[in-house]
Amino acid sequence: MRRSSSWLPILAACLGATPLAAQDPARQTRETGPGRVTGTVINESGAPMAAASVALLAASDTAGTAPVAQTFTSEQGRFRLDGLPLGRYRLRVTYIGHAPLTTDEIVLTAAAPTADLGTLRLTPEAIALAPLEAAAERAPVVLQADRTVYDAKQTAAAAGNATDVLRTIPELEVDVNGNVTLRGGQAVAIHLNGRPAPLKGDALTNLLQQLPGNRVVRVEVIPNPSAKHDPEGTGGIVNIILDEDTDLGLSGSLSANVSSRMTRGVSGRLNYQRGRFTLFSGASVNFSDNEYDTYDLRQNLLVDPIMLIEQRGASDDDGLFSMFDLTAELRVGRQGTLWASAWGYGSGSDQRGVTTYRIGTDLDAAHEHYERETDGEYGFATRDVGIGFKQVFQPQRHELTVDLRQSLYANDAESRLLRHWVIAGGVPADRPSELTLEDRDSENTDTYLQAEYVRPLGAEGKLDVGVRISHRRQDDDALVRVFDSPDAAEPRETTRSGFRYDERFRSAYATVDRRFGKLGVQLGVRAELASTEFTVARTGERFENDYSSVFPSANVSYDLGSGRSIRFSYSKRIGRPWPFILNPDVPATDSLNRFVGNPHIRPNYTHSFGLDLSWIGSLGTLRFAPYYRHAVDQWDRIRYVDSLGVSTLTWANVAAIRTYGSTLTASLRPAGRVSGSVSLNAYVEDRDAGNLSSEFSRKALRWSASGNASMKLVEGLSAQANMNYMPPRDVIQGRMSGLLFSSLGVRQQVWGNRGYVNLYVNDPLGVTRFRLETRDSTHVQLSRSSFRMRQASLSVTWNFGRPPEQMSRRPVTEQPPQENIPIR
Repeated sequence: MRRSSSWLPILAACLGATPLAAQDPARQTRETGPGRVTGTVINESGAPMAAASVALLAASDTAGTAPVAQTFTSEQGRFRLDGLPLGRYRLRVTYIGHAPLTTDEIVLTAAAPTADLGTLRLTPEAIALAPLEAAAERAPVVLQADRTVYDAKQTAAAAGNATDVLRTIPELEVDVNGNVTLRGGQAVAIHLNGRPAPLKGDALTNLLQQLPGNRVVRVEVIPNPSAKHDPEGTGGIVNIILDEDTDLGLSGSLSANVSSRMTRGVSGRLNYQRGRFTLFSGASVNFSDNEYDTYDLRQNLLVDPIMLIEQRGASDDDGLFSMFDLTAELRVGRQGTLWASAWGYGSGSDQRGVTTYRIGTDLDAAHEHYERETDGEYGFATRDVGIGFKQVFQPQRHELTVDLRQSLYANDAESRLLRHWVIAGGVPADRPSELTLEDRDSENTDTYLQAEYVRPLGAEGKLDVGVRISHRRQDDDALVRVFDSPDAAEPRETTRSGFRYDERFRSAYATVDRRFGKLGVQLGVRAELASTEFTVARTGERFENDYSSVFPSANVSYDLGSGRSIRFSYSKRIGRPWPFILNPDVPATDSLNRFVGNPHIRPNYTHSFGLDLSWIGSLGTLRFAPYYRHAVDQWDRIRYVDSLGVSTLTWANVAAIRTYGSTLTASLRPAGRVSGSVSLNAYVEDRDAGNLSSEFSRKALRWSASGNASMKLVEGLSAQANMNYMPPRDVIQGRMSGLLFSSLGVRQQVWGNRGYVNLYVNDPLGVTRFRLETRDSTHVQLSRSSFRMRQASLSVTWNFGRPPEQMSRRPVTEQPPQENIPIR
């Protein structure tokens, strides 16, 4: 009870009657009154226009420089301006790529204080527009009923890649490896343009690090997604919207980039539209060169005297990465759209490295000393193809969508490991070198078919139902051969292993959305039947798991007025173990370090509750968001060390993890030349691992802080700085060091606002390091890494042509009826 009461002062500050600053800038007025103006904005085809700028002007303000009130339209194109003084006005609506619309005079009187303008239709304007000008028309952050939307063109205008964009989002944490977590340290599901990313693990991390930052239009953070969304991802969803899914893309662009670490690349986009046909396409090629240093010192506590094992490693990784995407759309009838898309990503890298091992009770007089020289070639390729049809009967209210998609990704690896024995001083010993050759191939397919139907439910609601069937399969094959010497004709030992993992899912969902004045309610449920089968190739063992799940969800929002709002959300999510976590038959190429999967790992379920209290004033926005999560059967990585000092990593389910905490975010609206935000996240993690060992259970306080600032230096020149700090924290079996990320960026518009030059410096102080210590009754291990993240990147982009009109055809991320709350 004491812990809960500590939140009350902050809660009172958010909801109290005396705000820290003046009025809501989205509904800012010079004086208040009983007047109200409402309406709906649509485009030339009758579809609602979200985030259109709406400004109410005094009838005498012919220049339109002093709006009496302003706001942005909701996803349904609606707007509402309250608290208006009685008088004579005109309404002005603007949206990039469309001609501004100014209404006739509006008169609000005591007898008629409200005016419903009905439907306002905007028409396209045939002019070329630069992306930076487009960003100025939108709010940098918009709060919606179930998500927070960040305009990346403003919050991360100078970011070098998609990972850098995510580091500017106050609610997210991105670690040194590029892994993304949401408040409370929970892993998120990454979506691209409203669909789950076809990649996972390191492949997804590499993709985000190679995806140019200027491709990201906005980032949607959904802590507790509705039942409509795929339930995977215990920490919610981060939806990255790329530029080909907006109607702001130009008909073409060319970009080139280079960095101080010789990372370089080129990319381009080309869009074509004629009559009922539209084509979007893009491609990019990037080269990279990365260096890594690692150090591990392990103490084997099972022997007396204590045995020490030291590993020092240095490696170099040269890579080639390429991407392409192609989308074709054909308008069928008046409001139907048939579409097909293809997307691909490929990479190849050469990795070279040397790791030095010293083993003994005294490392200066080690009884065993050798070097492992590694030379490997690694390839990865993925492709994603889909077709679909969408029939619109009433935009956003009555629609039918059918979507068939298949993703395939494959990787192959060939590595050559040579162990040289040495004596003191690094002098080669008179002992033959040992050669290990490893070949690994893996292929994964993911196929799904889904249908969604939306229909009106009264005047202010809608019913959304859908079904989905999917099948995932991964085949893995590995061959390890060990030779007594590089010249040996036959291997001393040969190990072949592999697995097949099949997952089948059948699910159906229903959500109901309804608005009751200032109250918005969304309820949903998803039912799923799942079956999995893991087969070990070498032994033929099969591990089957059939299970059913129900995933309820709820989102309730209420507009308290005067710029204040409150949002409650709940969802149940699932985390499914990846195949490599399940594989019990992993061949070892390092006799001191082994990995063994656990085929008995169960999926984990998370119940997530969130409360979001937001206040918008003339200076900016204050958000207070307490949350609580209860995870059952969470899986964690466990290290065991035997009497020979051999480390074995595996995975195990822990009984439960309870997480409770809050984020506090303050955002400064773009006033004059400066804007930015600061965010603090603090939470308690209570881990119950009594089913494994009491030494794995712990309760710890964790926190993190981030800041982001943008400044317009002169006309056409802007600068941005970003910093994220995560202090040292306790983890299972040990403690992890703190992490500090920082970046600086400058962007200059050129060629008459048709392009820009971007300079981005990552880790300018060169302080990003990583250190991990694990310990139990068997061992103490210290690990540290240096990733050489410090680099300067320069990119140039040129845009040309006119903006094509994109048809409303793809399954968009679900949006409940709501009023957007823009943060200016």
